[in-house]
Amino acid sequence: GEPEDLELVAAPPPRRQFVQDGVHSMFFFGGETEGLTEATAPENIDDQCLHFYKTTVVELQNKAGNHNNEPIQGNLYSYLALRPFGDTSELFQGRASPLLLMGLYLIVIIQVVGPVIIVYWVSFRLSGIRSFGLDKWKYEYGSDEYGVSFVASRILSLLFIALFMLNGAYVLQKSRTETKKIVEICHIFRRAAESNTSYSPPNEAWLWVGVIVNVWCLLLCGICMWPLFVMSEGPKDVIFDALGLCFLYNMDDISGDFGFIDEKWDEDQFG
Repeated sequence: GEPEDLELVAAPPPRRQFVQDGVHSMFFFGGETEGLTEATAPENIDDQCLHFYKTTVVELQNKAGNHNNEPIQGNLYSYLALRPFGDTSELFQGRASPLLLMGLYLIVIIQVVGPVIIVYWVSFRLSGIRSFGLDKWKYEYGSDEYGVSFVASRILSLLFIALFMLNGAYVLQKSRTETKKIVEICHIFRRAAESNTSYSPPNEAWLWVGVIVNVWCLLLCGICMWPLFVMSEGPKDVIFDALGLCFLYNMDDISGDFGFIDEKWDEDQFG
């Protein structure tokens, strides 16, 4: 008889042999984690979170350093203290122009004189007017003078006063820490200036001027804040007066609205 048809089955192709196990390259939270074998790869989301923290977050934390390596935000008084050395040693890119120095000196004058003028104006406007007392918190339904807007203005006033004082205390505390660091930097730069006669030493007197002006401006702004709120005609005036006083107090900050020394001060470098 005829031979039966034989069913041909293709043999599987030869598989390539690897010397070592495959290495996984997984992405955890937007970051790639290399060097994980099948035995060490995290199995669930909790293990992935812990692995990401140990391999990425801790490494970034070690690079950033501790509180001694925090960036120094500084202010114009810090810049003026370091300017003699920074200009002569080219620590700051480009020397300070007369226009820049004039702008910085005007800010100092405004911070000293501005609060005094506001206090004088407030005391003149309140002379002979009784604007304090619990009776000024009364509420009359349907009244245009003592309605909801009047009570809301008083509540906003108290909140802004508390916020202004808390922020002032925080800023003074932070400024105290940064001033200590800048004083140490001044000592280093002064020693460098002594070894190189072409460098001018820092002028630490500006740091003390900054401390006095900041405390002066904070106290006077806090004193005149409540009378300004008493004379306000509504919540809008309260907000505008509060923002105006905060602007006056923060005029010397490098990160403030005036960009005189934004490009000259590197907070990470000095930190």
